[in-house]
Amino acid sequence: LVLLSQIFNSNSKRILPDKKEKNYKKYLNLSKTLSPIVFAVKPKLRESGEGFEFPIFDYEENVAISINLVFQVIFFIKMNDVKSLINS
Repeated sequence: LVLLSQIFNSNSKRILPDKKEKNYKKYLNLSKTLSPIVFAVKPKLRESGEGFEFPIFDYEENVAISINLVFQVIFFIKMNDVKSLINS
């Protein structure tokens, strides 16, 4: 969680730093460990729809490149900030 928080707060477009940096291996292991996790959101009532699924990371060429926006909104961003973004 600490590494995810650091990625989120860094405002970086990429999860993995350059291979030369000392934290590269930590971030690589984080992305490999969490990449199989997919969250499923399903409504209680079938009439409301089927729901949706989302991964923690967005990928390009099988490499995690950023934290998924839906994951950020649900787990990291304060609800008041989300409301103000939607209303603006």
